[in-house]
Amino acid sequence: MQNDQERIHANLEAIGIRASGAAVGLFQLLRELLDVGVLDGAAVNRIKEAVITDLAASRPRSQTLADYQQRVRERMDTLVPVGDAEAAVIRH
Repeated sequence: MQNDQERIHANLEAIGIRASGAAVGLFQLLRELLDVGVLDGAAVNRIKEAVITDLAASRPRSQTLADYQQRVRERMDTLVPVGDAEAAVIRH
């Protein structure tokens, strides 16, 4: 069974972010700021969408933009889950 750190590493690898300290730190920071109410769910989702947009620019040509973005979004949602009530963000 994977511990939390191994799960984070696997999810980052799967979406194309090499599990550098900066990437792990970003997702931990987002979780911490969300947990203490400094950021709301919409703000966290805007940050995640910015990362998704950037990653999609270098997606494999064999994958459609929409499919790739959805797959990355699902992985990122496991890294920094945001409740449905907080998830007020328009997804392209």
